[in-house]
Amino acid sequence: MSFLDVFGTPPGEDPPERGEAYSAPAWFGPPADELGAYVSLGVAVARSDRGVVAISHAIGYSTGLGFELVAQARDLSHRDTQRLFHEQHLPFDPDEPAAGFLRVGLELADGVRLSNLGGRRHWPSPEDPPPGPILMAHGGGGGMSSDRDVLMRPGFWMWPVPESGTIRLSCEWPLVGIPFSGIDLDGEQLRAACGRARKLWAD
Repeated sequence: MSFLDVFGTPPGEDPPERGEAYSAPAWFGPPADELGAYVSLGVAVARSDRGVVAISHAIGYSTGLGFELVAQARDLSHRDTQRLFHEQHLPFDPDEPAAGFLRVGLELADGVRLSNLGGRRHWPSPEDPPPGPILMAHGGGGGMSSDRDVLMRPGFWMWPVPESGTIRLSCEWPLVGIPFSGIDLDGEQLRAACGRARKLWAD
C-alpha cells in the first residue's frame, strides 16, 4: 500500500486538469520558478543605545535582488512597543512618516536613489510596470515583541538587477535614536549572485 492508495484520487474520479499558471511581471517580486542565490552579509547598518538595524542577507535572482534586514528596538515605553508594528505600514504622508517607521533606501552606482517611502501604492496592479528601478517591501520574516523590546525582519525587493558598482544602503529610525546612516555593499558580489540563480523547472 502506498500513500496515494490511501490519500489519492478516489476510485472512479479523474485527477483534475492542470490549469494555466499565473506568471507575475518581473518587477513585482522574485520569479516563482527560480531558486535564488544566497549572499550572507551579516553587518550592522546603524545602531544607537536603543536600536540596531542590520542586513542579514541578500538573495540574487535573474531579474533582481531580495534583501532581508534585522531591526531591533529595546527599552521602549509600553505605548511605543504597541504601536511600532502598526507604524511599519506605508506612511500616509511620505514627507512626514511616523517616528517608528523604519526608513530604508538604496543609492545605486549611477546615482539613482530608491526608498521604501513609495512602496506599491503608486502602481494599482501588476500589469502597470513602473518606470526604472524600484525598491518595495517584499517577504521578510515577521517579528516579535515583549513588554519593552521589538524585533523585526523586514524584507525588500529591488528590480531590476543593478548595474556594476557600489550600492549604498541607508536607513533612519527616529523612534530609537538612529540617525540617517549607511554602509556600502559590494555590487559586483550581488550581481554575481543574480547570475547564479537557477530555474526550478527545465521547461
